[in-house]
Amino acid sequence: MIDKNKKFYITTSIAYTNAPPHIGFALELVQADALARYHKSLGEDVFFLTGTDEHGIKISKTAEGAGKEPQKFVDELAITIL
Repeated sequence: MIDKNKKFYITTSIAYTNAPPHIGFALELVQADALARYHKSLGEDVFFLTGTDEHGIKISKTAEGAGKEPQKFVDELAITIL
């Protein structure tokens, strides 16, 4: 019997936006997405949370080295991650 009131929560680690994404990002996101879709197919109320970390000295220094403001730098990389 399917319990339509059942909730399923899944989250991923946050991706750091100091460099382009690598296969590790994709693996985790695809696995989490597959789990979320499976639970949704069971009729559960699914909450899937992911995101990026856009703060920190490492990101500021990498952005500076690229000649960009930190927000512009992470926005450009976030598009490729998510």
